[in-house]
Amino acid sequence: MTGPAQQGTPFGPADPYRFCPADGTRLEEPRPSGGVSCPSCGRSWYRNSSPAVGAVVVEDGKALVTVRAREPEKGRVDLPGGFLEVGEHPVDGIVREVREELGVEIELTGAPILPATHTYGPDGAYVLPIGFRARIVEGEPDPTDDVAGIRWLTSSEVDTTDFAWEHDRKMVREALEEV
Repeated sequence: MTGPAQQGTPFGPADPYRFCPADGTRLEEPRPSGGVSCPSCGRSWYRNSSPAVGAVVVEDGKALVTVRAREPEKGRVDLPGGFLEVGEHPVDGIVREVREELGVEIELTGAPILPATHTYGPDGAYVLPIGFRARIVEGEPDPTDDVAGIRWLTSSEVDTTDFAWEHDRKMVREALEEV
């Protein structure tokens, strides 16, 4: 596997570190791994993907998807979920996110779904998505402020639905194929 610099991904102003967060010294040029070092204190800093979780909630052969209430991709469809908090386990994170967005308790079913790393938002931040199949064990979906609405998709609707991210479409397709 090659690093970001080897793939032609720029290490530019959208990245979090151009100066050392520890002492303010201008950082050296990036290494092939994408990391940079501080010539003063010797610490290394890396551009890493942020972990995010998503749930494909399946019921009666249909998958629950959410309509985004906010940018990026407002009005388009995605999965309930979000970014992990610092130190949070992915399982705890997806249970928390679904509770926050839909007011339901879920139980995870099956192995995690691991789609490819992708970019998110106008700055193109890298995201490492971790998907989970789930079922509702308590409550009825009641969208909160992050969610404009919900839909239940059949497998025949997946390809014609306006997903915000292609990896969500793939996760829904994969989860419905196992039903």
